[in-house]
Amino acid sequence: MDGRIQQSVVDWARRHFDVDYIDMVTVPGPDRVLAQDFLGRLRLAADVAVSHRAHGSRQLVVASHADCAGNPVSDDEHEQMVREGTSWLAMQLPTMTIMGVHVDVEAQAVRVVNPGPRETALST
Repeated sequence: MDGRIQQSVVDWARRHFDVDYIDMVTVPGPDRVLAQDFLGRLRLAADVAVSHRAHGSRQLVVASHADCAGNPVSDDEHEQMVREGTSWLAMQLPTMTIMGVHVDVEAQAVRVVNPGPRETALST
């Protein structure tokens, strides 16, 4: 949701997955939603499923970031929530490659938190 990180995440995903277009589903604190909000994560999974069915999306990036107003926790807590959320999504959307990243707002640096099983060797 935070415009400060969107371009960094889009640029990273386009390079990493070698794609031209990115569908975005945004909510405040998506890592918190996926880790702690049962109904919220069902809504997010349904939204992602639309992109998967209608647009053929095969990869999913869950992005958290420092200085998040929707989930004001430490970087370590963000990263743990991203791990939990991506693990849950991998069970719900088994045909998609799902990766988690954390973004440093100041440096605009994207760091892989939880590479998908097929992406471990590519996550730099």
